[in-house]
Amino acid sequence: MKKKIYPSMLLLLLPLFIFMQACDKKNNPDPEPETPVNPEDPKPPVTPKPAKFYYVGYKYPSSFKETTKHAILRINDSLVNLSSTLISDAVDVYPLNNDVHITGYQQDKAGNRKVAYWKNNKVTLYGTAANISTGTAIFATGNKVYVAGMQQEPTGVGNYRWVNGVKERAGCCLSHTRINSMAEGNGSVVSAGQFALTAAMWVGGNIISLADATSNSFFIKTINKDIYVLGYRNQKSGTDVAAVWKNDQEIFVLPHGQNILSLAATMVGQDYYFVINSYDGSRGNATVYKNKTLLYKLSPTKNLEAKAIQVHEGKVYVLGNYYNGTKSSAVLWTNGQPKVLYDESKKIHLNDMVIK
Repeated sequence: MKKKIYPSMLLLLLPLFIFMQACDKKNNPDPEPETPVNPEDPKPPVTPKPAKFYYVGYKYPSSFKETTKHAILRINDSLVNLSSTLISDAVDVYPLNNDVHITGYQQDKAGNRKVAYWKNNKVTLYGTAANISTGTAIFATGNKVYVAGMQQEPTGVGNYRWVNGVKERAGCCLSHTRINSMAEGNGSVVSAGQFALTAAMWVGGNIISLADATSNSFFIKTINKDIYVLGYRNQKSGTDVAAVWKNDQEIFVLPHGQNILSLAATMVGQDYYFVINSYDGSRGNATVYKNKTLLYKLSPTKNLEAKAIQVHEGKVYVLGNYYNGTKSSAVLWTNGQPKVLYDESKKIHLNDMVIK
């Protein structure tokens, strides 16, 4: 015979059940989480290294136009004399890791001008002596240093690259030919510049013309297997256009409305930055563009020339010089705002800038 459980019995047993559960919790509390034996210290936030500004150029005794000059390097606010006694000029700079690579020209002890390569302020001279001999561009990658330069040949101007000091011919023997920029891509180094008055690039030992005369190129970059070259070409008499070539095809044109004397350019992602030098009949002027957008004119009341453009952490930096007769002042513009690095009294002219 089954026993019946009446609701009244359940009501009597419920307080007993709750009491027993409470005692069990008290005697067997939930375990606390274990503390690791060697807890790792939380990692502090990474502080980015401050940017370094590298500038090269020359000192002059009385006029920035004269041939008597002496090459200099400036890192942030520190000035280094690369050649204090021999005539010289520093044209292009490329810092890599802890080394600073510079090219330009210097006279040897016999007074002969040669292509110069400075590594950490120590100079090596390349090539044969001539009044036009100079380095024009420099690039370093891994353990190789590439110096582009030109020298006088019996039949004209010879253009060369020195790879760790070993000379390679880059073009002969036409005037208005020089390499202005180098970059690494697809396991080799490519170059951009001018060949016989036409914008050109050097790829795998071949010279590829990108436009008709008169044109020039000043910047080269590789993205994956593609080569981008930035420069300018003539559109019609009295007007030129800035241009971008992808491989050997023109993909971008920026009408400027004036003759382009020279330009500096860079590329960030898929954005193109140009600073274009022109002459308005009374003074030199420079205009900064991002793609086809005019950002600003640099110091529009001054006679000036822009030399280099860099984009760092979203800011656009342009290096150039004010000109006043035989005097020059070196200037850095940040987003269009000028800062004089050296006034006329310092007698310093700057040619190039890199921010790392």
